[in-house]
Amino acid sequence: MKGFSNELGGMAKCPVCEKKYKKESATVLEAGQKRNTIHFTCGHCKMSSLVFLSQNQTGTVGVGILTDLDKSEVKSVFQKEAISADQVLSVHNFFKGL
Repeated sequence: MKGFSNELGGMAKCPVCEKKYKKESATVLEAGQKRNTIHFTCGHCKMSSLVFLSQNQTGTVGVGILTDLDKSEVKSVFQKEAISADQVLSVHNFFKGL
């Protein structure tokens, strides 16, 4: 999907005001052969969204969600280590015991 992220900024539009995103508004958080994660901030209404792209044999699929995280906040979240299954079970058991 190399290069696809760069073109996305010109094709994608804000889900709130429906203005096209500018290339400069895109921050690539993860770039892979078949998956990309991109943060956009709309230059018009200032809303931010995360776009998850995945490519398979039939084409490219994208899912976007609105977020209140700005570019710097989302970068720090994506740099952190993923939560393990043991940590999830530990929290579950903690609340189960209350």
